[in-house]
Amino acid sequence: MKYLGDAVMFVTHGAPSAVRVAKGLIEAAHARGMQARVGVTIGTVLALEGDYFGPVVNLAARLVSMADAGEVLVTVEIVDRLDDAVDIEPLGPRMVRGFTAPIELARLR
Repeated sequence: MKYLGDAVMFVTHGAPSAVRVAKGLIEAAHARGMQARVGVTIGTVLALEGDYFGPVVNLAARLVSMADAGEVLVTVEIVDRLDDAVDIEPLGPRMVRGFTAPIELARLR
């Protein structure tokens, strides 16, 4: 986990654990009278001296900026790795700054 001002970046080894952490962050913020936004992506990153780099990191940051307060946005690649018990609302393809092709997104409910 890395703190970035009023943000945090976390890395896990799978979509289910990433979604659990994301939901936990939203719930913890709400319990403290605050609101959080989360973006969850999956893919290969470059790990170097305690930091992470690459398009996956950039996409997650863009999803955070697109999310409403209290919302978790995920890519379709995350959805494909979750079981049916997770309540997902498909949002369809969206243009994301810094990416040339639309990204298929969904929202956790």
